[in-house]
Amino acid sequence: MPHAYAHALRKAIADGLDPDVAVMRLVELLKREGKTKILPAIAREIESLGVRAEMQTPTLTLAHQEEKTRAQEGLRTQFPNASENMTVTTDENLIGGWRYRDANTLVDASYKTALTKLYHHIIAT
Repeated sequence: MPHAYAHALRKAIADGLDPDVAVMRLVELLKREGKTKILPAIAREIESLGVRAEMQTPTLTLAHQEEKTRAQEGLRTQFPNASENMTVTTDENLIGGWRYRDANTLVDASYKTALTKLYHHIIAT
């Protein structure tokens, strides 16, 4: 049952209903029906749905916005099937480079990964 409420809430928000209003209406409905105990389960389901949706959305994460063109060229070189319709974000935790993730693929061209690989290669020989 929490699954159905979570999907209905996400659909209402996707259809343009203000998120605060949608949540307030859901809580009122659950109070009327005496089902407020399932609110935590609904919240977990909504979080799970968000994570699943995020995993399906192709995302290019950059260390710096200035690296966008170079990262897209590198991505096309390493992964020609990468989606053109991707979300581009920046992550201040990346020292440099970029990462691409979609539902089935992770291409990590970050400086941290390159340095870690170099370190493991050096200590292995």
